[in-house]
Parts: sequence; structure tokens; C-alpha cells
Amino acid sequence: MSDAEIAEICGLDSATLAKGPTLQQLNEEDPSYIKREYDHKQQVVVGGVIMLCVALAMVLMNNYNPKR
Repeated sequence: MSDAEIAEICGLDSATLAKGPTLQQLNEEDPSYIKREYDHKQQVVVGGVIMLCVALAMVLMNNYNPKR
């Protein structure tokens, strides 16, 4: 299938897609992104708590036996 057939089926107009600068060109001229500083200590604590809760749930579910 050619690009023209795909554009005709999807209803895309290539002229409207090519207008204006690309996102990469905009960021090269004026970077609008924000560099984020991550708090790794908080991530480790939250991850550890979640893993502890999952392990506790697994132990409790493993000990549950209604036939006894």
C-alpha cells in the first residue's frame, strides 16, 4: 500500500502535517522541557513498603486453608 492510498483511506492531508517546525526544532531553539530531580531515597522507601505488603499478603494467603 502506498502512502497516497493510506492518506486517502485515513483522510489525512500531507500538507497539513508538514506545517510548522517539528518538536525537535522547537526544543533546539528554546528548550521548554524541565529537568526533573528525582528523590531516589523516597522511591526506595515506597518500593520497599510495597514489596513488604505484597510479601505479607502472599504469606497470609498461603496460610489460609478453609478445609482445615
